[in-house]
Amino acid sequence: MNKTTVSILSLLFFSKILCAQYFLEYQDSAHIDHLFDATASLGGGAAFFDYDNDGDDDLYITAGNDRDHFYINNGDGTFTYNSIGAGFVITKLYYTTGVIAGDIDNDGYKDLFVTTWYSDFEPGGGKNLLFKNNGDGTFTEIWNNMEAGDKVQTMGATFIDYDLDGLLDIYTANYVDEVGFVYDDEGNIIEYNHTCYRNNFYHNMGNGEFQDEANTLNLFDNGCALAVTASDFDMDGDMDIYIANDFGEFILPNQLFQFNSDNGFFWPVASEYNADAKMYGMGIAVGDIDQDLDFDYYVTNFGKNILLENNGNTFNDITDISGTGNEWVVTDSLLSVSWGTAFLDIDNDSDLDLYVANGWIPSAPFLPSTTAIDDVLFLNNGDGIFDEAGESYGIKNSSVSRGMSFSDYDNDGDLDMISVVLNIPPTLTGQKTVLYNNQKGNEKNWLQVTLEGVKVNRDAYGSKVYLCIGDKTLLQEVSGGSSHASHVSSRLHFGLGDLPSVDSLTVVWTGGNNSQTLYDLPVNQVVHIKEDTTTMNPTSFRQVKNDLLFYVFPNPANDKLMVELKNNSQNIDAVEIYNEIGGLVKRQYINDNRNRAEIKLDGYTGGVYFLKIKSGDKYFYKKIIVQK
Repeated sequence: MNKTTVSILSLLFFSKILCAQYFLEYQDSAHIDHLFDATASLGGGAAFFDYDNDGDDDLYITAGNDRDHFYINNGDGTFTYNSIGAGFVITKLYYTTGVIAGDIDNDGYKDLFVTTWYSDFEPGGGKNLLFKNNGDGTFTEIWNNMEAGDKVQTMGATFIDYDLDGLLDIYTANYVDEVGFVYDDEGNIIEYNHTCYRNNFYHNMGNGEFQDEANTLNLFDNGCALAVTASDFDMDGDMDIYIANDFGEFILPNQLFQFNSDNGFFWPVASEYNADAKMYGMGIAVGDIDQDLDFDYYVTNFGKNILLENNGNTFNDITDISGTGNEWVVTDSLLSVSWGTAFLDIDNDSDLDLYVANGWIPSAPFLPSTTAIDDVLFLNNGDGIFDEAGESYGIKNSSVSRGMSFSDYDNDGDLDMISVVLNIPPTLTGQKTVLYNNQKGNEKNWLQVTLEGVKVNRDAYGSKVYLCIGDKTLLQEVSGGSSHASHVSSRLHFGLGDLPSVDSLTVVWTGGNNSQTLYDLPVNQVVHIKEDTTTMNPTSFRQVKNDLLFYVFPNPANDKLMVELKNNSQNIDAVEIYNEIGGLVKRQYINDNRNRAEIKLDGYTGGVYFLKIKSGDKYFYKKIIVQK
C-alpha cells in the first residue's frame, strides 16, 4: 500500500470520526470569548434567557474579577457581545459568582439577579446585584439591600414564588464567613471547621423592594451553601427548597425544606426523606429520570456524586446502580470534583440524560483531587442505568469548569450546553468557556414549550408540563435556577423519538390551582401557552371545528358511559379518556361503523376526566365526572 493510499484512507477515517461527532465546540464560531477571572477558585455561572422576547435565548456569564459577559443572540447561531451597551459596566467593581434570570415585576421582560462575593469599592463587602430589564436593550441595577446580612459571600440563587402572589421571590445560597480547621497532633488538617453565612430569603414586596424573611419562614440553614433550587418534590402544588451544602460531613448536610401552605412556613425534612447527604455539595440537577411523575435529584460533590430517586415518601440513593457516581479518575486514582449539572434529553429519545461539569480545586491533604478530568455526559438507557459517553460524544473539556447551562440557542430542535471555564491551572493558555453545539439530536422528533403566566408569575416558574406520548407520560418543571451558580433555559424541551405527534399536553400552573390541556399536537415545533388563553401560531396546532352532534350520558357516570352521535351518517372511530393531567387512561376503537359506543368505567377512581371522540377527521372534547 503506497503513501497516497494510506493518506486517503486516513482522511476518510478522520472524516468519519468528525461526521459521527455528536457535539462540536462552537464557542469561536458563535463568537463567545469568555474566561472566568477567579479568586480562590470559586464562581462561574451562566444563564440562557430571552432578554428581548425575539424567540431565541441570549446568554449572560459571570466573570469574577472581570466585567461580566452579556451576549445577544443574533438568530443565526452567533452572538454579539454587549456588556457595556446593555449596562453591565458596574460588574467590573464586584467579584461576581452566579446568575439567574426572571421577570421580577411582571412587565414582560426578564431581569437578572447576579450574586457576588465581595467588592473592593464598597465598604463592608459587596452587595448582590439586581438588573432591571428596561425593555429597550438596556438594564439598570436597582438592588437596595445593603445591610451587613446582605453583604455576604453568595454563590448562587433561585427564583421562587412561595406565596403565589404572582411575584418572584429570591433565595440565596451563601458560603463561608470565617475559615477554620481541626488539626491532628502533627499539625495536619483532619476536619473543616468553618463558620458559614446564613442564607437569605428575599420576599418580593411588589414595589422593587425585597425583604429578607428567612427567619420568619423558618428557613434556618447555617451550612456553607454552594447551590440551591426550588422544586415541588412532594407534588402537592407548592414549591419546596433543596440546598447543597459544602463540608456537609463536618458542618451541616444538604437540606430539604418542605413548604406547608396551610401555615405558610417551611419545615426541614431532609433527614425524614433521606435527602440529608453529608457531602461537599456543589450543584443540583432536577428531573424525572424514571418517568414516574415526580422529581429526582442529582447532587455533585468532591468525590462521589449522588443520584436520589424520588419514591414519593422518601429518596433512595441509586448512584451505584445507575452508574452516575463519577468518583474517581482512572488515570491517577484521585478524586474528581464536580460542579454544574443538569438533566436534559440530548438525543431526543424522551429519556433525560445527565451533564456534569468537572474542575479541580485546592483542597486539604486528606482529599486528594485530580487535575485531569473532562466534563462528563451520562446517557440514560431508560432502564435506570446511565452510560458514560462524554469523550465519544465530543465532550473533551479538560479545563477547570464550574457552572453549566443549556439551551437550544440555535433553534434547531436539540439542546446545546455551555461549561464555564476558570483561568486557573490546569486550564491552559488559549482555553476558554466551552459552548457545545448539538449536531445530531434533531435527527429525532421533539417539542418545545414556553409558558406565560397571568395569575401566576409571568415566567411560570414552578409550573409543570405533562406530555402524554403513547404509553408514556413525560414531566418537566420550569425552574427558577439550579445547577451551580447558573440557570438553564426556561423553554422546556421534550425529545419524542420517532413519534409523529403528541397525544396531549397539560400545563399545571404554579400552585396547582389551574391547568390547561391541548390535544393532538404536531411535533418539531415550539408551542407557547398563555395561562387561561392558549396563544399559538395557527400553523402550530390544528384546532378542529366542532360540528359533531352527539350525546354523552349519564354525566356524572358510575359504571359505564354512553356516547351517541345524533347524525346517523357519522360514525365513531375511536373514543379516548384522559385524566386531569392529560394522561391517556383508555383508548377504545369502534370497528363496525356504529354511531353509538358504550364505555365501561370499571377500575376508575372518582374524579374529573376528559372524553375525546374521533369521527373521520373531526374531534370533540367533553369533560365528564366519574362518581365512585
